[in-house]
Amino acid sequence: MENHDEDVLAHLLRRAEETAGTRESKLLQDLTVILQAAAAGHTMVLRCAWCERFEVEGEWVSLGAEEVKLGKLADAVTHGICIDCFRGIEPPPRSSHGED
Repeated sequence: MENHDEDVLAHLLRRAEETAGTRESKLLQDLTVILQAAAAGHTMVLRCAWCERFEVEGEWVSLGAEEVKLGKLADAVTHGICIDCFRGIEPPPRSSHGED
């Protein structure tokens, strides 16, 4: 695992400790386990291509300031779109061709 990846995991564990006893803390701990498994090549991680949050147990979690420094973990990331970002997408204008 690269130093950037170790920094990300340490950052997540610090945030989990700071929010101990909350849902956010549990999600951050779970994300740490998922990222460790991804670094070992055991899984892929779903990341929103718009806001860069990660999907954990059906919720979307931000890494915070560390998220732009993924090392080898970036190889285990697949992209999707979270519901919040999906709701913000404007549908294309409807064409008036063929409509009466």
